Amino acid sequence: MPEAEIDIQNDRGYVDPLAVIGRPPEHRDYRWKAANDQRWAALRFRQPQIAATAIVEALVTVDAGLERPTKIGAYTIVMKKAHVAHDVVIGADCNIAPGAMIGGHVTIGDRVKIGLGASIRPRVTVGDDVVIGAGAVVVKDIPAGQKWAGNPARPLDDELVRERSDRDLWEEWYQRTRYAALRAHGHHLTCAAFEARDCDCGAGA
Repeated sequence: MPEAEIDIQNDRGYVDPLAVIGRPPEHRDYRWKAANDQRWAALRFRQPQIAATAIVEALVTVDAGLERPTKIGAYTIVMKKAHVAHDVVIGADCNIAPGAMIGGHVTIGDRVKIGLGASIRPRVTVGDDVVIGAGAVVVKDIPAGQKWAGNPARPLDDELVRERSDRDLWEEWYQRTRYAALRAHGHHLTCAAFEARDCDCGAGA
């Protein structure tokens, strides 16, 4: 298998020996055609292009491109166990946290930060200076300069993903479990006996 196109003249970046660079694209068309047509099996797919100043840590996987080379820009850091699929283009000065999954044909701008375990679906475009929270699932394009989080991911100024205090979360949990218990035992929501743990059915015990 041909080696990835890595410029090693500048020693400020590196690719860890335990990273897997340039495996064949995980794409339905390529897999099917390679298995059924010897001409496709012998085809030299497009090897990744990794900037000299980029850092690719151990256990990272960067697949070869099918329609265009997979690229990692200057001063970008791809941390352990992240996956960069085929035909992905990542800009300069980005941080890709451990466990992040970037689907095929994704385009990521410059100075983007992607949190732990975040996922980006194929063919999404992420603009410059975007921050994606840990565990986010990105299913549509993100404009430049925004912060997104959640599943599915939304802008952080969206009321559905606005940060809430521990007290709010506790109150929500309490109300949900109380309501479920009252319904299970046929009580009204204002049942004083239930609240006093003195129900004849023992539900409040």
